[in-house]
Amino acid sequence: MDTFVVIVLVLLSLLAVAGFFMQQAEKNQKTNLLDQLNNLPDFHPEKTLIKHPYDQMIATGICLDGSSKKICLIQGNTLTVKPFTDIVEAQIVVDGTTITKTSRSSQAVGMAVGAVLGGGLGLLIGGLTGSKSTSTQVKSVSIKLLINDLKFPVHEIKMIELLSTGKTPINIALKEAEEWDNILKIVLFQAQEERSTKEIYKEQNQTTTL
Repeated sequence: MDTFVVIVLVLLSLLAVAGFFMQQAEKNQKTNLLDQLNNLPDFHPEKTLIKHPYDQMIATGICLDGSSKKICLIQGNTLTVKPFTDIVEAQIVVDGTTITKTSRSSQAVGMAVGAVLGGGLGLLIGGLTGSKSTSTQVKSVSIKLLINDLKFPVHEIKMIELLSTGKTPINIALKEAEEWDNILKIVLFQAQEERSTKEIYKEQNQTTTL
């Protein structure tokens, strides 16, 4: 057998073995994280997103507890629980460009203000789905949260971080990002509503005291 062919076969075998172990490591880490989430005090996981792109050594994600209005930020094996009111802004970023942005409004009571840039995710997904060309490429899709925390103000979850050619992997990442974009809009709305209610209650107490 030609030496070049042997080398290629050996390399392909090594890549297959490496891929298998990476998948197992990812699966084990996700299982461990789910166990940790279920054991957090005063936190009941309702909706969880955990991603482990091949270019990252650790998983990142978020988990929501709607009943207590808390979010858990996942960074490797570190879990940080925050109230919904600590989320300042949520963005969907595609290839470094912010496609949608939702933030709490300090001016309007009970409102979350959403900005759709460049046509939004729906238009982007529709464009990819309708395209007959397989040359459409998206390198990265991520969810970025701005947190009221001076030490760790940004939490980013990479939905996909690969040079993906073709429609299927891109659309899956974008549709999942769109689903979470809608969920985070509700989270920010509830956070603003809670903050507004507390402010109204505080003003009423101050008026009563006077």
